[in-house]
Amino acid sequence: MASAVTTSQLDGFFKRVYGDDLEALVPEFAIVAKKIPFQKADKIGDSFRFPCKLTRSQGYTWNGTAAGAGTAFALNDPISLVTREANITGSEFVLRERLSYGVVSRSGGKEESFGPALDEVVLDMTESAAFQREMALLYGGSDTGIGSFVLAGYTHAAPAGVVATAVLTAQSWAGGLWAQMEGAEIDVYSDPVTFGIANEKLNVNEAITITSIDPDTRSLSLSGSAVDLTLIGTRLAIAAPNAQSAFIYPRGAFSTAGPGAVATAGNWFNGLDAIISNTGTLFGISAATYNLWRGNVYNNAAAALSAANLQKAMSRAAVRGLMEDVTVLVSTYTWTDLMNTTLGSNRVYNDKSPDSEFTSGSKSIKFFGVNGVMEIVPHPMVKAGDTFIVPMKRCLRIGSTDITFRLPDAGPDRFVRQLSDAAGFEIRNYFDQGLIITHPARCVKITNIVPTSGP
Repeated sequence: MASAVTTSQLDGFFKRVYGDDLEALVPEFAIVAKKIPFQKADKIGDSFRFPCKLTRSQGYTWNGTAAGAGTAFALNDPISLVTREANITGSEFVLRERLSYGVVSRSGGKEESFGPALDEVVLDMTESAAFQREMALLYGGSDTGIGSFVLAGYTHAAPAGVVATAVLTAQSWAGGLWAQMEGAEIDVYSDPVTFGIANEKLNVNEAITITSIDPDTRSLSLSGSAVDLTLIGTRLAIAAPNAQSAFIYPRGAFSTAGPGAVATAGNWFNGLDAIISNTGTLFGISAATYNLWRGNVYNNAAAALSAANLQKAMSRAAVRGLMEDVTVLVSTYTWTDLMNTTLGSNRVYNDKSPDSEFTSGSKSIKFFGVNGVMEIVPHPMVKAGDTFIVPMKRCLRIGSTDITFRLPDAGPDRFVRQLSDAAGFEIRNYFDQGLIITHPARCVKITNIVPTSGP
């Protein structure tokens, strides 16, 4: 008779096979996370803190012929550089998964039998957590969420039912983002500008579920409360048709109930979009007061992104101190456009492959700009209308832990826990972190891109 598998056995197997180093399991789509190293930091209160330089030393004195060269001269007062401590409120993330007694018991306590089932769970959970983390690194804290739609793209069955369809705008669409969102729960918020009530949550009763996705038409099939789905259509029609937008966030990204309630704090940490676009106070520092704390936004005027406009956008940061290598994160659609220009034709082909192979193309395009090396990287989770120019060495992910299966309250070797109310075991992964850009003035967000290749 096969012996029962205990929690201790599962913990032992987990630790031996997977440990706490999950980097090998992180998928390729986690481009930003892989380029920005994680640094462990201690929380002070509810935030992590990082010193940032906001102005340079300006206490200089000139002396020359006009004042009498070679003579003793008075020195002007020192004007010291200004540093401030950025307070970064990170986000905690927990993902839960269950294993039934049946799955575990049928292994008979043998690792060779149980291993494949656990492998599948651990890999999927790691990829899911990495996906959510990558989404936050790009669009966490964004005013426009992860996608938007207007009245013309919204259909709610009449009489009011529990099913609706939302067609996302072309510029807010990111194919790689939505391809992995089937079954996800979302919140829908009002346009922060035109509705009158900024960031009003429109699904009052419950989260809205994405039941299916059609990438060819950029459409999401939605299910939820009839009251909520009706309210979305009502709000979209407040002003002239198609003038209003609704914005999608992962469930719980904002912490407000609505309707009529204003979201004042988000549960997501701020990503590249929110940090570079910020013009107010962020991390306790005012961009209105300190010029170097404000990023750069370049409007591409509803056109495909060209090499010329990319250089124009880059110059915004160059005159504000950018003289270093950058990563340019583009949508897959903009990548296609750029590959069909001189940037693509001048790329370096692989000349190290065997004689029997010929490899063309590349994972990125590198060329020298006014700042240094520009590496253009396609990212499937970047919206079609966006591009981000970022000196990655000025970015840090800081927090108490990156993705881990060892929970902070569960002891040194506890990975699996017994369920108290169901016949099975539960596995959880967790991270606690935020993103900081120490020099936002050296970054650029390019907006209003309309790629020729889609979506």
